Amino acid sequence: MALLPVYAFSSGGFQLVDIPIFINACLLVFYIKGSNTKLLIAVYFYIPFVIWSILVNIGYSLISPDRYYFFIIAQFLQGIVIFYIYTILFDNLIYNNNLKYIYIGILLSIIMCFLIKGNYEEGVRNSLSFNNPNQLGYYALIVMSFTILLYEYCNRINYFNSLYIILNVLFILSAHILIILSLSRSAIFGIFILDIWLIKNIKRREIFYSIIIISILSAALLLIKPDLIDNQLKGRETRKYQDGAVTYALQERFSGQFKGMTTAQFIFGTGGLGGYETGGKQFVIKSKNSIATGEFHNTFGAILKYYGFIGISLFLLWIIKMLMYSITFKDSLFIYIALSFYNMTHYGIRFRPFWVLLSLILAVTYNISKLESRNKS
Repeated sequence: MALLPVYAFSSGGFQLVDIPIFINACLLVFYIKGSNTKLLIAVYFYIPFVIWSILVNIGYSLISPDRYYFFIIAQFLQGIVIFYIYTILFDNLIYNNNLKYIYIGILLSIIMCFLIKGNYEEGVRNSLSFNNPNQLGYYALIVMSFTILLYEYCNRINYFNSLYIILNVLFILSAHILIILSLSRSAIFGIFILDIWLIKNIKRREIFYSIIIISILSAALLLIKPDLIDNQLKGRETRKYQDGAVTYALQERFSGQFKGMTTAQFIFGTGGLGGYETGGKQFVIKSKNSIATGEFHNTFGAILKYYGFIGISLFLLWIIKMLMYSITFKDSLFIYIALSFYNMTHYGIRFRPFWVLLSLILAVTYNISKLESRNKS
């Protein structure tokens, strides 16, 4: 978990965290004696979409041989491996009341954000350990979501020690600092939703302390360094939305991405992922009617484009299953809405910490449901 926010290499490629993930996968084969089907059913529901994405990419690789299709297949396989491994690990830790290891992992990951500089090809969009500020904002949302889940579980089992209270406050504060450093619009909207959860739970003293500390430090920060946000904005790309530029931007990032697609492509997809895939360039971007030249900045739209109506249907069925599974902890809806804000303007499912967060959601909600069943009986 400490290595999750470390992007020492280019986005989408091999990262340092892949090493411990692979080792964990190997160890789990020998360590875990069977798996809990009820816990992992939401993970299994994601498999049909992964299988479909693999079939689509293999199909396009036969039409237009390119190694990139196999790279995309590896990405999808890695995502479900992370999802599976961390779901089992988190359930094991929570069941044995070893939350301290999860807390330590989150704390180390936050520290690592400030110790390592991310790698980006252009060399101008680094934000702490990430390749660009949007990733930093996304990770801030995920840290905040981690905190909400752990807090809620401790609340359900009535277990709050002073160290956990201090770490909860620290994590909430850190998430807001990372948001300020990222100035990611979508992440700011997302954390606003999670702040509503804070206000809703203000009756708890650590939540009250968190809000007070965040307010005081934010005010002090702006008084001491009034140019902080201005300096952050100077590092961003300047955009002037004039003379129909907004309409063009929407076409380029959304509606224009579908221009030139055939009926068959709407059903089966164009393969690949992002603005660099061979399938996208050959079958969509080169179309005379298309203005799309880059990556699709919307998770649901991207899946519809690259994996067609069949792919988006399988993906939405999995989302529905996740929501149904998480109903035990109703406040998880705040987390889903916050993540949706980000994913409406970015393609966020290839982000490794995203899958770790989903694993914690499953593990926490599963153990909460077990607690409720025990209490009823």
